[in-house]
Amino acid sequence: METYIIFVRDNTVGADFVAMRRAPSGQHQAVIAAMTRKYPQPGYTVQTTYTYKELEAMMADMRRWCGPAMLAGEQPSQGRLVGSRRSA
Repeated sequence: METYIIFVRDNTVGADFVAMRRAPSGQHQAVIAAMTRKYPQPGYTVQTTYTYKELEAMMADMRRWCGPAMLAGEQPSQGRLVGSRRSA
């Protein structure tokens, strides 16, 4: 069994939220179908799903390629004048 993290949009207020569900490995489409029944359109849009392991791997890649400063919310051009205009 895997833990799936499902990204859902509430179309009535325009907010995104995350839901979780357990299902057998490799059942992404079945999880999306089940969540679409739970959160039907037009009120909701089930956007995508990843397993917890897949999200952990993505975060590891982002830390490796982007660096910890990017994940902490620092802008890549912070402190530099890369393509930005500053008013005097």
